[in-house]
Amino acid sequence: MRAVAVAVLLLLSGAAPLTAQGEHERACQGGDADGCIEWARQVAAGFGASADPGRGVGILLTTCEKGAWAACTELGEWYRLGRFVGPDPGRAVSLYRRTCDADDPDGCDLLARAYETGEGVPRDIARAVMVGDRACQLGAGRACLRTGDRLARGQEVFTDEPRAARLYRRGCQVDEANSCVRLGRMYEQGRGVPWSEERAIEYYRRACDIGNAAACKIPLYVRKGNLTRTPFPD
Repeated sequence: MRAVAVAVLLLLSGAAPLTAQGEHERACQGGDADGCIEWARQVAAGFGASADPGRGVGILLTTCEKGAWAACTELGEWYRLGRFVGPDPGRAVSLYRRTCDADDPDGCDLLARAYETGEGVPRDIARAVMVGDRACQLGAGRACLRTGDRLARGQEVFTDEPRAARLYRRGCQVDEANSCVRLGRMYEQGRGVPWSEERAIEYYRRACDIGNAAACKIPLYVRKGNLTRTPFPD
């Protein structure tokens, strides 16, 4: 949108229009990793020029080598999905592992999913839970929910409700609304945590405030949500 606005202004002033690709290239050269990712996408797709997937891969690799982990995970997704390049799940996993080793939450989340699905690595649920837990603690809300659900339901692992509650709590802290709902239900039912309607209501309220419409309609919250208000639990 910004690129279009700039182009219009330049046309009106009689100057040659700047392409969005050119803007992202300059941003990348100025050290903006997000600019590098957008530039790589546009180069690979042929936005404003002939498509050059190899050059796009090179841009991402160079950015990744500089420690911009989002570029590594972006390239990993290209290889996993076969986007602009031939599918190569093994190479995708190598990129996810590299970023996870550097404590990147998205890299750990994607690595955990690879262990769950067996894409690019042998399927290993125990390792998926371990890496998913790490991703969660680093702030990947999706990993908190997914790993918490597996432990709460005993899906191919021993049920561990207290650990699931810990993961949901972390997910809620990073605004993963469904994690707030899950933890609220655990408090309402006394599963994995001490029974507490007040705590349950606070987690439902948090989910509702984040934007989970279903949480706003949970019967306990509807009945008592306006009667009880305690500080949001840590």
